[in-house]
Amino acid sequence: MGVGCGGSGQRAEKRPLAWSVRPLNGDIHWSQEMVACDGAFVVVGTTPDASSLYALDAGTGAVRWRVQAPLVLEALAAADGVVVAGGGGRAGALWVCVDVKTGAERWRSTSVGFGVPTVGDGNAYIYADEADGTQRIHALGLADGRERWSAAGSFGYHTASSNGAVYAITDDKRATAVAADTGAKLWAADRGASPRSRIITSADGRTLYSMASDGGSVLAYDTASGRTRWTAPTRALGVASMAAVGPSLTVMTTRGVLILDAATGTRRAEVETADRPGDQTLFSAHGLVYAYTGDAGSVGAESHGRLEAIDPVACASRWNVNTRTCAASSLCATADTVCAATKDSVLDAYTPDTGRLRWTADLPDDASVMSNAPRVYTDGKICTAGDRVYAFSA
Repeated sequence: MGVGCGGSGQRAEKRPLAWSVRPLNGDIHWSQEMVACDGAFVVVGTTPDASSLYALDAGTGAVRWRVQAPLVLEALAAADGVVVAGGGGRAGALWVCVDVKTGAERWRSTSVGFGVPTVGDGNAYIYADEADGTQRIHALGLADGRERWSAAGSFGYHTASSNGAVYAITDDKRATAVAADTGAKLWAADRGASPRSRIITSADGRTLYSMASDGGSVLAYDTASGRTRWTAPTRALGVASMAAVGPSLTVMTTRGVLILDAATGTRRAEVETADRPGDQTLFSAHGLVYAYTGDAGSVGAESHGRLEAIDPVACASRWNVNTRTCAASSLCATADTVCAATKDSVLDAYTPDTGRLRWTADLPDDASVMSNAPRVYTDGKICTAGDRVYAFSA
């Protein structure tokens, strides 16, 4: 296992700012909502009671287009060349669908309550809180915004899809599948899953994984039938700390990272991390699993939060570095680096093979408050936001 000292002791290239953009007149600041699609960063500029959706060219930062909304847009999802954005609440919500390349507004809808959107299969799937206090899944066509179907149910806010089905965990602790084209219920599994759990599917789409409601086990379901394939005890830390990498399923535990055979649930190894595990979502890239451990919430030279790379094939820790960082959401990956933002306003890029610090960039002071916000990567640029949107060449 390699051990590094992170940005505090390694020599590395100092990466300059590539570009920065302020919101246009009328918008005060950027929100943390940002997605990448078709060579652009799509981000929301806000005022206290309104907002604008922007597409910023990844190469230059030029504003491709701006679409204004009479409320604050708080949820974004992008795929298939469009971005879907929504805001509001049970009393009233607005959803907007925009072509990312042209800025052409395809549709607006006020018929669906506010919730969490995903995009795929030609639809926007919105898991919405309704005015009467219930929840529904709505499928709105990306072409015209017309509702293809809706299904009643009290659903958690983590979803997955594969093989023509959409999966969610209901509040009564059942993994549930509905048909992506019609909304017809395909199956509801036996009770036991946690509605708060992140759910993911295997690479072939044949298996759905969820944490159990007791937080101590992983459940694997057959996506065709809802049958429980296997259950594995984990001593899991939290209900969102799970990632699939190739033939392995990895789970953050009270000791480190547990590696299971994704097909059978067989325990392969538990890799003890260099510092105490944190209740963070595991991040997967480069065939590795990245985990935060230690005192990741502290600020300054004395903090010892660590970023650790786990190889699920070798069942071993590949390297760990002191990142002085605060959340797994601050990670993003390029083809040849994993980048972490720290609470002392530094963006560090490490090599996946050894954890060597390849380059580092100083974030402007106003970006430091965004240190636990997601970084987004596309077309050679890494973006983050504060009073401006800031981009660095990856």
